[in-house]
Parts: sequence; structure tokens; C-alpha cells
Amino acid sequence: LGESLCYLNKHAEAFDCFRRALGFASHIVPLHKNFIRTIESIGKLEDLELQYEDFLKLYPENRNNCYFYYAKAEALLDLDRYSQSLPSYQKTLEFFPDNEAIHFQYAKALYYEGNFAESLKELKIVVRLDPLNRHAHNNIPFLNYNLGNINQAILEYENVINNGRETYCTYFGMILAKYHLDQKKEVAEPYR
Repeated sequence: LGESLCYLNKHAEAFDCFRRALGFASHIVPLHKNFIRTIESIGKLEDLELQYEDFLKLYPENRNNCYFYYAKAEALLDLDRYSQSLPSYQKTLEFFPDNEAIHFQYAKALYYEGNFAESLKELKIVVRLDPLNRHAHNNIPFLNYNLGNINQAILEYENVINNGRETYCTYFGMILAKYHLDQKKEVAEPYR
């Protein structure tokens, strides 16, 4: 019903519809996305957290519902609202501190927010929790590269390749890091 109301440009009615639906199914990510899009459509996106606080007053049982926070974080991440997704990921991790998938998504949000150092820490947690996580292994050297740790990035790319966890991006990253390192040498030693 909410989507139909949005289609008819009845965003205020859709807002109420999505808010009521979230009261009964707060673990469903598309509901959060539609709720957030509707808030955006009625020009209240700056009040997003206030809207969620109002929602929690109506449905206080969701305050301790870890799926509510995870769904909200995922919806915000999908809508490129990275900084707004971070508190919800942090709250979700309070419920599930050993869930590598949540740590990975949190690392992704931190990366998009430009916080490479914290993203790297989260990815290291992912690898500790799931040593076979190919995506985390491939992103750790990339983050080191972004942090300027070129030699460390190259070592980690080599480690990823030697352990058979590479993707096509691994080779591109390795080439880029080695090229960057070679460029630094040429600048530092121009007459050799």
C-alpha cells in the first residue's frame, strides 16, 4: 500500500503506512528503505533520526530488536547515507559482536565514509572471525594502499594470491601498488 501511495505522490500517507508496517515487521530491510525514501520525499531527511526515535516511542519493543538496527543500517548504506548508518551498525554489533557479516558491512560503511583506518580494523576482525572470507582478504591490502602503506599492501596482495583467495581486483591492486612504489623510487632517486 505504501509503495502505491508513493506512486500516487501521496507521500505523507505513505509515510504513515510505512511507519505502521515497520511496527509489525521491523526486520524487513525494504520497509526501512521505503520509509527513508518517503521521509526524503516529504523533505524531512534531516530529521531522519528524529523520525526513528518517534517510531521507537510508538513501538518500544523494537528498541531491543537487533534486526531493527541492522535493517536500518543496511537501508541507509544502500541509500548512500553512510554516516547515518554507522550508529545502527554499532548498535547491531552490541547484539552480535562475533558476526563477521555485520563487521564486514560496518567496514564498508566506514570505507565509504572515508575512515580507512577504522575500516581496516573492522576487516581484520572479519578475518579473525572468518579466516576464509575472500572479500575481507582482498580489501585489507586495498585499504593499506589507501592509507599509504604501499609495502604492506604489496605483501598482503602477495599473501592473498599465495593463499588462493584472489579475485581479478587483487591483480589490479597489486599492479597499482607496485607501480605507485616504482613511481616513488623514481622521484626519490631521479638519477639512477
